[in-house]
Amino acid sequence: MKNILIVDDSRSGLAEIKALLSDEYNVMPVLSGAQALKYLSIKKPDLILLDVFMPEMDGFEVINQIKADERTADIPVIFLTADISPEMKLKCCEAGAEDYAAKPIVPAALKRRISRILELYDLRAKLAEVGAVGDKL
Repeated sequence: MKNILIVDDSRSGLAEIKALLSDEYNVMPVLSGAQALKYLSIKKPDLILLDVFMPEMDGFEVINQIKADERTADIPVIFLTADISPEMKLKCCEAGAEDYAAKPIVPAALKRRISRILELYDLRAKLAEVGAVGDKL
């Protein structure tokens, strides 16, 4: 079962997403960017759902630290945000997120985004393995 880290300062938001995903994934909810970085120092999830607007450390600060660390740089991130303006969409992509999901969450859409990104990362890993084996031949 794949592991997903959810980072959101809203307890109700965390509970909603955890309930939505727990039947298919191991879900670890945390309430802040600092807690997320602490978790990432111990474990490496398969995907991160990251709220953009949080106090103390916003989602952009968190993703900058994630992408700057070689141990975590390859973890796919989906931003969660109520701001679906074209400018925000571009900012999310430029920050290194694979995708974004609008709040309030549309359950089927979020599940599809997660599934698609995890499938893509699995395929990339398999291609990298095949390439590594081919290089040795």
